[in-house]
Amino acid sequence: MAHKKYEKDLDSFKSSKPSDRNALKGMVDKYKQTVDALVKDLQAINQEVKDVKLADKELITYRDSYAVSASKLNQELSNLGTNVAAIATVDPKAPDGVVKIRKITQDITKTIQAGNDENQKKTKLVGDINKYCQGS
Repeated sequence: MAHKKYEKDLDSFKSSKPSDRNALKGMVDKYKQTVDALVKDLQAINQEVKDVKLADKELITYRDSYAVSASKLNQELSNLGTNVAAIATVDPKAPDGVVKIRKITQDITKTIQAGNDENQKKTKLVGDINKYCQGS
C-alpha cells in the first residue's frame, strides 16, 4: 500500500529535534513534501477504487461509501500537512506569535481527530465489505 512507502520518513519526524528555526523550517518542508506525495498516491488509489466496475448494487454502495470516506481521510491528511507547515512560518517572538502557534496547534489537533474518526469509519466499512463478501 502507498502509505508504507512513506512510513519511514513520516516516523523520522516524530523523533526530530531541530536545533534552530532554519532546521525546523527544513524539517517541516520535508514533512509537507512527504505528505503531499502520500496524498497524491492515495488520490490515485482512490480513483482506481472508484473506477472498479461492479454489478452488485450492495457492492456499488460499499465502493462509493469507501471512496467518499477515503477522500475525506485524504483531505484531513492534506490539512495536517498544511497546518504543520504553517508552524514554521510563525515567529514565536512576534507579538502574536504564541497566539498563532496555539491556533495552529488546535487546528492540528482537530485535524488529527477528524482523520482518526474517518479512519475508524473506513476500517468499519472494510469489515462490512469483507463480511458481505463472505456471505452470512
